[in-house]
Amino acid sequence: MKPTKAQLKQARDSVAYLVKTKKLTTADAIASLRADTTKGFSWLTTDVWKNNVWKNAPKSYKTSVSKMVNANAATLAAGKKESAYTMVKSLLTSAGLGDLSTWFDNIIKQKPGIIQTPAVLVEELRNQNAYKARFSGLVALREQAKNGTYQFQLPDEGQYLEMEKKYIDALGPAASLYTKTTVDPTTGQVMAAGDAGKSSLNATIGKLIAQNISAVEIANRVDQAKQWASNTDQATKAALKQYYDIDESELIGYALDPTTATEVFNRRAASITAGSQAFANNVALNVNESEKLIKDVISTGAYGTGPEAATAAGAQVAKATQEVAAGQETIAKLADTSGTNVSTLEQLGAATGTNAQAQEKIKSLKSLERARFSGSSAGDNLLSSNVSGLY
Repeated sequence: MKPTKAQLKQARDSVAYLVKTKKLTTADAIASLRADTTKGFSWLTTDVWKNNVWKNAPKSYKTSVSKMVNANAATLAAGKKESAYTMVKSLLTSAGLGDLSTWFDNIIKQKPGIIQTPAVLVEELRNQNAYKARFSGLVALREQAKNGTYQFQLPDEGQYLEMEKKYIDALGPAASLYTKTTVDPTTGQVMAAGDAGKSSLNATIGKLIAQNISAVEIANRVDQAKQWASNTDQATKAALKQYYDIDESELIGYALDPTTATEVFNRRAASITAGSQAFANNVALNVNESEKLIKDVISTGAYGTGPEAATAAGAQVAKATQEVAAGQETIAKLADTSGTNVSTLEQLGAATGTNAQAQEKIKSLKSLERARFSGSSAGDNLLSSNVSGLY
């Protein structure tokens, strides 16, 4: 069917109206007119528009419509640019990735066209190490999806952050274990109490998400952990509070996932074992001293190098506190008599076999005592079996 002059004019006017009011391209305007069967433009194909309508249109019409189409394209591009910019900036803020703001501004300067393609821009963001650390669980899920072990729809970054909130709610008071910071007395490193310096709350939740452990299951674990925490002996609670400022509610965090601790965290757990025994035996032992003893015992290599080494070292130091508690009064008297100072830490070092100098000092005290009381009755001699374990 060949359109009439009236139909051609009606088509020109209708397309111009849509371009102006709906901010469409001519192609989109034509598609819109054809889609509305009540308008009677089923004949208006792109070929008819090009060869009949546009070709025969007045010059002023072509100029006017072309300007509007170009303006619409510029507005659309600016909108996409602003949308992509705002989207990424908002993500960096909500995810706590402010450090990537400089990277973001620089890549837009280096690749100005990238802002027109949000998908490419987001992919660039996902390649950044800071992003991978922050969204570790999401990165793991993507890898699982690639190898076919994850069969569900992948969440986007916004959905992932919402998932994190559910896990934090499920953790309850245990979440504070991962956000509280302290200083490792051995290394001087500032670290989170639950995971030795990592962004531990995000990292912990990332592991749970990657393992497909739901927030509901975590809530159930928390309920069980609360029971464990309430039954923890007072000596251990006292050591936790004094050493790491961890109260009973935060003990839940230790019960939830004790197997993922790092070497430093294992050493802390061992330190708590030793510290609780020291408290029970009334032996003065602060966190710095406890962790030093743990480190010294591990360094002997007697218990291997794996996570079990810290546990064994903690037990060894705990045993030493019992020996020191049994003999410290006698050692104090011997030291006072001879004018030699032997600190509690030195006694513990001698008992654990990690301080040879302290062992020699205690041996010297014993030798002096034997010499002074040679021939005396056993009851008059300060030396007793109470100190026999200290060398």
